[in-house]
Amino acid sequence: LINRIVTIKMNHSFTNSSFSNAYTTQEILSDLIKTETECYTRRFMNEANWAREMIFHLADNISDFDINVQGVEDVSLDSTCTMLLHFCQAAIDAGDFYRAVRIADHRENPMHPVFKTLALNAKLMMYDANMEQMLICKEPDSFIAQQKADLIDFISEFGPKSLEKENFDDPYFLTLYGKLYMRLNYKSNAEKYFIDAIRILPRCWPAWVYLVECQDSPMNFMKLALPDHWMKLFSFVNLYLKFLDGSSAKEVLDKFITPELANTPYIINQIATINVYARKFPTAIDEYRRLIAIEPNREEGMDRFSDCLFVMGLNVELSYLAIKWFHINVHSPVTCCILANYYSSMRKHEEAMSWYTRAVKLDPNSCNAWTLLGHEGLELRNYISSSHAYSRALEIDPRDYRVWYSLGQYYDVLQCPAFATFYYGRAHTLKDDDGRMTIALGDVFLRQNDVEQAVHCLWKSHCIGDFDNSTLIRLGQCYEKANMLDEAAEMYLKFLDREESPRVLIINFEAHLIFINYFVFFENPSQLALKNCHKFLAKYYFNKKDFKKAIDYAHPCLEIIALREPMKRLLNEVNKLNHGAKDRQHSKKNVSKADVTETSVLDLVENINDYGHANEEAIISEFLAEVLKCDDNRGESESETALETNAGDNLMNN
Repeated sequence: LINRIVTIKMNHSFTNSSFSNAYTTQEILSDLIKTETECYTRRFMNEANWAREMIFHLADNISDFDINVQGVEDVSLDSTCTMLLHFCQAAIDAGDFYRAVRIADHRENPMHPVFKTLALNAKLMMYDANMEQMLICKEPDSFIAQQKADLIDFISEFGPKSLEKENFDDPYFLTLYGKLYMRLNYKSNAEKYFIDAIRILPRCWPAWVYLVECQDSPMNFMKLALPDHWMKLFSFVNLYLKFLDGSSAKEVLDKFITPELANTPYIINQIATINVYARKFPTAIDEYRRLIAIEPNREEGMDRFSDCLFVMGLNVELSYLAIKWFHINVHSPVTCCILANYYSSMRKHEEAMSWYTRAVKLDPNSCNAWTLLGHEGLELRNYISSSHAYSRALEIDPRDYRVWYSLGQYYDVLQCPAFATFYYGRAHTLKDDDGRMTIALGDVFLRQNDVEQAVHCLWKSHCIGDFDNSTLIRLGQCYEKANMLDEAAEMYLKFLDREESPRVLIINFEAHLIFINYFVFFENPSQLALKNCHKFLAKYYFNKKDFKKAIDYAHPCLEIIALREPMKRLLNEVNKLNHGAKDRQHSKKNVSKADVTETSVLDLVENINDYGHANEEAIISEFLAEVLKCDDNRGESESETALETNAGDNLMNN
């Protein structure tokens, strides 16, 4: 709670800072043009492609803007060095990294710092390629250890003691040097070089990207003394999305994004991702459709779009998306995930699993693909494969609460409640504002008969926000199990009140973001669950002798075959009790009549004998008044009153 309060305060101070509106779209575009040239020269290809996309769409949205690259800081070299630079770049583009290193070190005399930057970049690319191949081929651990030892040698080779000071004035070289420490998991050292690179050149986008990547929490990033620049805004959004904090990312975007930026594919994809994290799938689908309309063949984000289509059950649109990307690039891991989602929606889980397997082979570092592979393994009851896939996803991104939650469901299916509780608890720690985590914990505690802990978890889920009302049913089940029938009836009544109120139904599962287990309700609580509420309330009011409400709640249960016979028996009991009450009332009336005709009349005769015939008329009048009063109090009919009066007259004549 303290961390969240501090984060909110720091985020508020950030959003109110003066630099937020200091940059116009034209200035942003000018910075992007310079960044693209510098990144491409040094072969930061991902960052260069990002800048090119932003330039293309921003320039298209801004009228009367002349794209002029004059004034961009570039490498000024003689003709020989220029040819050598192009040769080195071509070798990197061809994937011949060792040759690129040899070309960059071709001359003995000190060269321009850009050559050392290219040499270090080529060595890091070579390391990444070798590690990827070793993971695919399952090489011995000794080979992997040797590769990491080479990284340590790179630190000595390219360190401050070995190179000229000019190299450490190049922000892109500092970025690569920090990336070298990141590969060795020395994040504090890496962070220092990224910050130095940003201070030297605030528009150094690769340094911002890697600085966000090495952060362990948003609060640490906020404490860093960084220059005010528009790229800081983009870094904050990326940071929040990294920690799956869509609400904070949305707050930043809403305050600073201009109409021109809002129409770029990069920002549209981020807005769609924010809505996915908030489980606003219809809104996310609309954003992805807008993205496709602007740039139909943009691959990034399409796998998440297919997730949304799967969740909402839009199988026709999902099939069109799968066919489209199958023809565009079938060898892409994103395409493999889209095709796997399609086959999974058609209940062809073996086909889906084969495509997910292909996706993780093409991109072994995709946490999402490994998680989806684990889901399909559970669908096929291939528990060993699922365990391996989830463990691999956890190694890649231990901060992803969905992996922890999926592992909890994995052990839940295997009926290992202790392990399930541990993994659900870790998921809740990472995502404490998501009620599904506490619902899962409550289910586990309830199955272990720990009602107190179950109620605690479910109440927390209810307070966080229960978008499908299933928490109320679970709370009712907890109270019912604890024999707290009044509290259980209250929960069930609240649930029925909410279900009867008009609202938009949100699907309560993310089959490819969070696996569906056997203990949660689908879509909307099922008809059987709904009727079970009626069943409990019918019995509850039956025991309370409120037969009218018991009948009202019992009748809907007759629609369910499993509940029909018990409810018929209950209704029969109600009818018997109603008829028995009427019979008792009728017999009570008969007893009252007998009292009047026998006991009271005998008293009348005794009184006449005692007082003599002189007072006979007064005594008879008093008796008749008593009879009429008794009839009025008991609500007898006029015919019964007449019969009793005639009986009195006949007895009196006798």
